[in-house]
Amino acid sequence: MADDIQRLVLPILRDIQARLGRMEGCMIDLEPRMTAQEQHLGGLLTSLPASHDRIDDLTRRLERVERRLELAESA
Repeated sequence: MADDIQRLVLPILRDIQARLGRMEGCMIDLEPRMTAQEQHLGGLLTSLPASHDRIDDLTRRLERVERRLELAESA
């Protein structure tokens, strides 16, 4: 009885072990890629407020030019 169980269970356990080994390899490959993505996203989040500030400045300058050229109503 124990031999039958061992004969049935051992191939399944070996298959599970092989699959886990392949998954571990995939995870090792993904780790540097995830780190690069996190760094890229961090850089974008850092530069976003500066972009908004520049757009706000340009908007103010354009509004001033429009007012001086009488292209827009004065506020």
